[in-house]
Amino acid sequence: MTRKITADEVRHFMEACDKQFREAGFFLNSIHFKRINNETPPHILLNYEEKETDSNQTDENNTSEQNM
Repeated sequence: MTRKITADEVRHFMEACDKQFREAGFFLNSIHFKRINNETPPHILLNYEEKETDSNQTDENNTSEQNM
């Protein structure tokens, strides 16, 4: 039997993920799940910035698509 989850549980999970990503210098701006014909797993599009934690801090804006 599958467990039913709420949008609030998903939101809290994503907040915890975001906190860990930020600590690693990975700043996630948005996530888009793209399903084609109910394909499992979906294509996952990430819009993010990577920031180095040392004194030579750089910003990179990236968009990445990953089929997970």
